[in-house]
Amino acid sequence: MGAVIGKASGNNAMGTIIGAAVGGTAGAVIGHKMDKQAEEIAKTVPDAKVLRVGEGIIVEFSSAVLFGFDQSALSTDAKASLDKLIKVMDAYPDTDIEIQGHTDSKGSLTYNQALSERRANAVSGYLISKNVAVDRLTVVGYGETLPKYLNDTEDGRAQNRRVEIFSIAMILMLTASLGLAQIPVGQRTAFGVLGGVNLQNLNGKDFTGDKLENDMIIGYHAGLNIQIPIAPEFYFQPKKLKT
Repeated sequence: MGAVIGKASGNNAMGTIIGAAVGGTAGAVIGHKMDKQAEEIAKTVPDAKVLRVGEGIIVEFSSAVLFGFDQSALSTDAKASLDKLIKVMDAYPDTDIEIQGHTDSKGSLTYNQALSERRANAVSGYLISKNVAVDRLTVVGYGETLPKYLNDTEDGRAQNRRVEIFSIAMILMLTASLGLAQIPVGQRTAFGVLGGVNLQNLNGKDFTGDKLENDMIIGYHAGLNIQIPIAPEFYFQPKKLKT
């Protein structure tokens, strides 16, 4: 985990999943979903390394698993591995997917950058051909700029030649868990619990008979948010009023 977080600088997807931590009940809901997805990927795709980080998942494929040497065309075995991953992705539509290509430090910066982009695009193109929604996908090549392993050994260089697929909790999932309104998309329906503190200006008498005149007091509210525009709320007052 330390090595992974240490490479967050310059990696937008990594920064997102580490920085998007959500606390309380919402965080527990999202965390449970992402934990379950990571477990399913690890069981279903044994050729990949699966890391659970922040509000996301990193699925790492060695380039040797997906491509021939210095190639960007997916092998038959690669497609079989990706087919397994796609089944899990389809079961969790409320996640965004970023596909990253990486190389070792051998060769020129320009060549490695282009190779990483071709490989990331090859994976993306295959996912799209299998009906993974285009708007879920982001593709980026980092070339040799973000090594995760040491480049001074053959084993380290082999591990740096990789494609990483990030599964990131969508804003829709985050806000639905937090109870903020979202317009339903497809089969996704916003649902959540609302809660908060409010200030109220009151006039009348409280339960002791004391007069209230433009008194600002703290109240509390809670409720359910199913979807726009239905958002019933129930208010609770610390003081009772007499009329």
